[in-house]
Amino acid sequence: MFRIAICDDEKIFRDDLKEILIRYMTDRGIMLEIDTFSSGKEFVELGIEMVKYKIVFLDIN
Repeated sequence: MFRIAICDDEKIFRDDLKEILIRYMTDRGIMLEIDTFSSGKEFVELGIEMVKYKIVFLDIN
């Protein structure tokens, strides 16, 4: 099971990336769980819980 975090302030980008990842992973028979965050602060507030993600996509401007 892949746990993936997507952190982006623009909802359209979060949703598009989530859809692409779901399609890609399910086509390959890979189970996944995706959580989205609208800010870096929201993500960092998870604290130690951040380690549960195998992949983290961060929007950096």
